[in-house]
Amino acid sequence: MVMTDEQQSEYVDVKEACRILGVSRASLDKYVRDGMLTRYEMRAPHRTFYKRAALEALKRIKPK
Repeated sequence: MVMTDEQQSEYVDVKEACRILGVSRASLDKYVRDGMLTRYEMRAPHRTFYKRAALEALKRIKPK
């Protein structure tokens, strides 16, 4: 699957997701396990993405 430019701006990779939220990879994984965030995966090549809008929304409500 190849992402369009629009999709690329809508979704971010793990590194960018951590940067947006200001958290570690472990914290990002915990947000997924706790149901606070949805992870989107591409099988070949294996890549993980998060919706930018969901990250921004979580950033506004997550405790400091």
